[in-house]
Amino acid sequence: MPTAQFRAFCETVWPLLMRDQELLSYSYTCLYVSPKGEKLDAARRVFTVRGLFTALSVRPKGYCTLRLLSDSSSGRGEKAEIIDLRSSGKIVTDDGGYLTVRRRSMSVDWYREMPRILEFCDYDPAGRIEVRCYEA
Repeated sequence: MPTAQFRAFCETVWPLLMRDQELLSYSYTCLYVSPKGEKLDAARRVFTVRGLFTALSVRPKGYCTLRLLSDSSSGRGEKAEIIDLRSSGKIVTDDGGYLTVRRRSMSVDWYREMPRILEFCDYDPAGRIEVRCYEA
């Protein structure tokens, strides 16, 4: 892609990364605490919230969301609501248990690398940059 376009994308994302730096500096796990006090991995539990089915996601790292899904005639739930669990506190489940989030500090390379990427784009603003995506 053209260097100028790549730089524009980076400049759009950078303020958002800075805005969410506190939340993105942690990896998250979600625990389900049963009414009896048992602590279990929430990703492996089946529970409902406000009568809606749930789908929990802690990917990509730095995120923790709970999707509430309405029942649909097709058999696939449709998104009714998405809850960012990183800052929501406890979520009470229909069975009287609750979800709680734990976070562990992690290093995030974006805050060190983005200024270097923007500086790199300044060397040849009329050039092209090849963007490759690698999954860990």
